[in-house]
Amino acid sequence: MDNNIQQNNIENTYKTKTPITMRVLQVLILINAAIWFVFGVLALLGGTTNPDQVSIMRKLSLFMFGDAAILLFIFIGTIKKKNWTYTAGLIVLVVNIVLSVTDEFGVADFIVIFASIAALIMLLTNKPIFDSFKKTK
Repeated sequence: MDNNIQQNNIENTYKTKTPITMRVLQVLILINAAIWFVFGVLALLGGTTNPDQVSIMRKLSLFMFGDAAILLFIFIGTIKKKNWTYTAGLIVLVVNIVLSVTDEFGVADFIVIFASIAALIMLLTNKPIFDSFKKTK
């Protein structure tokens, strides 16, 4: 019974204003998207003259731009209260963390891992809000 009351309170609160934890999540998702976009630009402008490396960097930059685009769609989904955003965010953030850890570890990997873990924590914190998305149109 208390769980239903708590869920109704969450739904009613979210209908009137966006909780600060959701705003923090949205900012962290945007920061992640910006990081991947910047890394994509840097990969394109890498300055290498080796033709094999140029081809590889172009392909990597496409993946980085794709990751940034997916994160932007997740950001928009959180604003529009789409119920798929929780699962999509969970998948993308976990994949970003795993792939960053399995790579050579440097400053860029630390930045990505830190930003992704922070966003993942906020995503998990906001689970009740995402559950309320399923009940709203």
